[in-house]
Amino acid sequence: MPFSPPVQAVARGISVLVLLAVVALLLFYVVGGRFGTINDWLNAVIGVVSALLAILIAAAVGGAPGAGARTDPAHAVDLAAAIVAVAGGAVMVYGSYLIISGETGWFRAGVVSAVGAALLGVWLLVLNRPFPAPPESFVGLSRLGRLAGAVMSLGLLAIPGWVSGVDDWAAAPWYVKVGMFGWLGTYVAYPAWCFRVSRAR
Repeated sequence: MPFSPPVQAVARGISVLVLLAVVALLLFYVVGGRFGTINDWLNAVIGVVSALLAILIAAAVGGAPGAGARTDPAHAVDLAAAIVAVAGGAVMVYGSYLIISGETGWFRAGVVSAVGAALLGVWLLVLNRPFPAPPESFVGLSRLGRLAGAVMSLGLLAIPGWVSGVDDWAAAPWYVKVGMFGWLGTYVAYPAWCFRVSRAR
């Protein structure tokens, strides 16, 4: 088995959590109420559990999917990427805190969380980097991971919006708005990759 049972269980959990977050967001736009807050809490949990996934994979023998035996420099790269992922998870939690506590509006909180998700995207890009002669079963998984990481990484464009404190879509620069499209990676491609990880054999 390419991934340990704990890794696959956590990956499966993330795919379920993201699905619930998407459903909560849709319900918020349709019926309102507390579904927005539920989505915010779920985003925070996704950040925490994603950080856990990064730690578990970095600690596992073999490191990245399809990499085979790892050299010390390659493992050091994976460890560094895992640290970035942990930071990303923490930033996602902070973004949720901002809106749940009422310190900011939804846009600035979304900007901050998008930056956190972008750091997770950087981890995905590193984790799924190409390796010589990977197992055929991991080629598609790695490509999906790179796609998810690339789209999520768009959130890095939102960093200036976080620094400037912009809290309104209309007032945000175009590149911050582009950065918000990183959520498509977080809510679509990332859970798909996690689901594939949970079923990898």
